[in-house]
Order: sequence, then structure tokens, then C-alpha cells
Amino acid sequence: MTCELAVDNDVLLKALSYGIESSVWPNSGDPPDLGVLGAARYVVGGYLADADLARQNPTVALADLLARAEELEPSEAELMLAAEIERAAQDQGLELDGGESQLAAIVLERDVALFETGDKRAIAALEKLLAEVAVLGALAGRLRCLEQIVHRLVGQEEFEFLAEAICAAPGVDKSLTICFSCHSGEAEKASALEALRQYIDDLRGRAATLLEPSP
Repeated sequence: MTCELAVDNDVLLKALSYGIESSVWPNSGDPPDLGVLGAARYVVGGYLADADLARQNPTVALADLLARAEELEPSEAELMLAAEIERAAQDQGLELDGGESQLAAIVLERDVALFETGDKRAIAALEKLLAEVAVLGALAGRLRCLEQIVHRLVGQEEFEFLAEAICAAPGVDKSLTICFSCHSGEAEKASALEALRQYIDDLRGRAATLLEPSP
């Protein structure tokens, strides 16, 4: 099987914490359109089990999502590529964890269309590694950050639904809490879209090659 979208644990965790996973990933094709690391079941599940969240039954929601996702286990070749990426990052003092490097390797080796990650530092690090690890050039335009995901959703879903979900869990993601004016309680669609775009534009300034072009 080859999924269309590889998703890191951070994005998975935040979508489930907010209770918006069905909006973020609405389809369940055959083969599955969504792929996650095998460790997500334990890493994300462990956090959700201990977290004090407004939504009900987040671990059940995780199980439902994983049931329609492809479990991505890196091959030996993918582990070798991930190790090469990590060594290059360490040599340059860049922040890049093992999960991000493994997903990058899987996306490259299996030609997965898109890679969604909530780690903006990892996206910027991969951009800086383009000159060191030539194969990373094939990721051009294929990395999507959390703010891009939510920006797209604002255009597709009722704004009030997203604002309520995000502001009900203000500790989940600082950037989104700011974008939706959660502490003031005065969230507006236009201002949220503009704030999200500012975060996206800032990241694009550090990852112009790898970040998905739109928005």
C-alpha cells in the first residue's frame, strides 16, 4: 500500500486533542489516504490517555483514525537514509528528531505525495540540509505545516466550529491559540486567516523550497 499523505505525531496529537481529526482527514480510501508511524499508537495514545481535554474519548478517536490509516514502518533503506539526514543535521547543529527524519525518508522512498508536520523547526532544518543531502530536493513543495492545514479548514468548515474546538484547548498549540484570539474571546474569521498566513509566510521565508506553495 502507498498512502497519499504522511502525518507526524505532532499534527496527529493536536488534531485529536481539538477533536477535529475527521475534518482534517475526512477520507478513508483503499489503499488508505493517510499514513502514520507505527509508534503513533503508543506515543500519541499515551499522551491522550493522560491529558485533561475538553473533548470526550480521545483515545477511542485515535483508534478509529488508526483503523483507517496505513501504519508506516521504515525499511532498512529508509532507516539508513533517515540516519544520513540526522547526521547531517547534527553536523550543522539543527533540531531534527528521529520521527521527522524517518517520515522524510519514507516520503522520499515511497513517493508519498505530501508530508504534514507540526514541527516548523524540522521544516526549516530540512530546508537547510538541501545542500548536504541532495535527495531532499525531491521534497520540494511537499511539506505542509499545521497552520496551512488549519488555514485550509477555515475555508472549508464553519469558523465557529474550529474556533470553539481550538479555544477549548488553549494549551495544545500556542500559535493557534494566538491566531484564534482565544484569550480575548474575540475570534473573527478574517483576523484568524490573516494571523495564520503570517505564520505561514514566516516559515516560507525559512523554507521556500520545501513548504507547500499554497496558501
